[in-house]
Amino acid sequence: TLPSRVFENCLKLREVTIRNQLVTIPSDAFYKAQSIELLDLSINRLEVFPALSGLIRLEHLNLAENNLRIFPVDALQDLIVLKKLELRENYFSTSDLPDFFFKNLSILEHLDLSKNALNSIKFEWFSDLKNLTILEIAHNSIDTLNMKIFTPLTNIRVLYLDHNNIAELHANGFDVYHNLRILSLNYNFINKIERYFFDFM
Repeated sequence: TLPSRVFENCLKLREVTIRNQLVTIPSDAFYKAQSIELLDLSINRLEVFPALSGLIRLEHLNLAENNLRIFPVDALQDLIVLKKLELRENYFSTSDLPDFFFKNLSILEHLDLSKNALNSIKFEWFSDLKNLTILEIAHNSIDTLNMKIFTPLTNIRVLYLDHNNIAELHANGFDVYHNLRILSLNYNFINKIERYFFDFM
């Protein structure tokens, strides 16, 4: 684990990468670490989404390839300038991720939820993500896809839904996606596509 307040005197530190089989991170590990812009904690063994209070300049957070199962609802509240969040390959389920977990990330541009154990998608996850342009949800277990769930994502340009269990594509809800440029649905089980599904793209 990291020592408490380990970055307290690192006033000019911009990027931090720690891949060292970490299991836990103290709640005050990033105390006064306000200069950090990129934090890479991927390829560890974290089960609890770490407390990141005070990282007010953080733009890129990578927590891929951990064992995340517990997501405190206020974990992201200070990350007001976060632009990229990587949570791929943690294998958490839909029920593990709180409804409004991403609510403060109003300028987030890229969200990666691929290679987890999501069997459905919640509208509430995206309610505040007005600036999101890239969403990756490939390699999950999603079988039902209601496109209205993505309605808040008015700036979405790239949507990856490959390697899921999607069987049907319905047109309702896609009428706001005028900015969508890439829609990837490879390796699903699609057997029905509604006639007007692609009319608004």
